[in-house]
Amino acid sequence: MENLVKKAKKGNEEAFSKLILAEKDSLYKIAISRMKTIEDAEDVIQETVIEAYVKMHTIRKNESFKSWIRTILLDMIKTFYERKAKKDIKIQTKLMENFEKDNVNNIIKTEQDMDFKMLLNKLEDEDRTIILLFYNDGYKVKEISKMLNMNVNTVKTKLSRARKKIEKMKQGGDKIGSTR
Repeated sequence: MENLVKKAKKGNEEAFSKLILAEKDSLYKIAISRMKTIEDAEDVIQETVIEAYVKMHTIRKNESFKSWIRTILLDMIKTFYERKAKKDIKIQTKLMENFEKDNVNNIIKTEQDMDFKMLLNKLEDEDRTIILLFYNDGYKVKEISKMLNMNVNTVKTKLSRARKKIEKMKQGGDKIGSTR
């Protein structure tokens, strides 16, 4: 790997591609565990690869490529959420400005969507990922188990427990803990 890093630092695109391919599964697992949707995870990985390519010459120790690229990924995730927070503030401001223009049904739907998002945000990252992959993206349990490198039964159990947690939170038992 160190030889590939040396070549990539000199601008060898093939060496850089091999380095990225060697790390893609690991980067994907990290991104999927930290992001709320597959699309966001893929966007963050793409930004990471671009940033790594641009800054490849700055890596100090050739043997530290793995930790170096993971650091870039984690920085990209942090930047993503910072941008999202700014965007959310703008959206909330816009919603407030247009509040009087919305009809009652739209307001109720927006509140329900926001309530559900708040419930999802209270789940652990892995549980939230499974719920979103299953309900939002329409993946089957078997597909999710392959994506997350988990046993099918583990995914089923986590999905069931996450559903119970959401139900419990909806009913006012806002604590997230074991539902056994």
